[in-house]
Amino acid sequence: MKTNLFVIITSALILSACEKGGSPPLPLPEIMITYPDSGYYGKSALSLEDSTVIDGAKDFGFTAILQKFANVSIKITDLSPIDSSTGHIPKWSYTSNPIGWMATTWNSGTQVFTATQTGKLDMQITFHAQGQPGPCRLDFYENSSTVTRTKYLILK
Repeated sequence: MKTNLFVIITSALILSACEKGGSPPLPLPEIMITYPDSGYYGKSALSLEDSTVIDGAKDFGFTAILQKFANVSIKITDLSPIDSSTGHIPKWSYTSNPIGWMATTWNSGTQVFTATQTGKLDMQITFHAQGQPGPCRLDFYENSSTVTRTKYLILK
């Protein structure tokens, strides 16, 4: 009887220790990452419906909440036709001090924003057509090296 009690208590302690810091669990991306409707900078671009039309220059938040072990990258791609005289012009700009985001250099119509922490992430991002209306695609890489969801923003 004492042996059984010892095994039960030892097993409970081991399981408890694993939950506190061991290996990451394997939940679905939707459980570990949420995109609130708004953040520090207002309405979040990440929570907009697919194919939302943005008329003129608009400021948004870029808000996500990541649970422990979660990671996310958002790749924005300008899909508007290339203007023969100017080429692509960036259709978005962001604050120089994002909270929990790191951005790659804008390159030929594409830029990647990657989470650098868990918890609440946010930054201000402005979308604008700059005289070249067209769509932008947001590819979400949620706990994955492949795209887990995609949405489009239509800039006018």
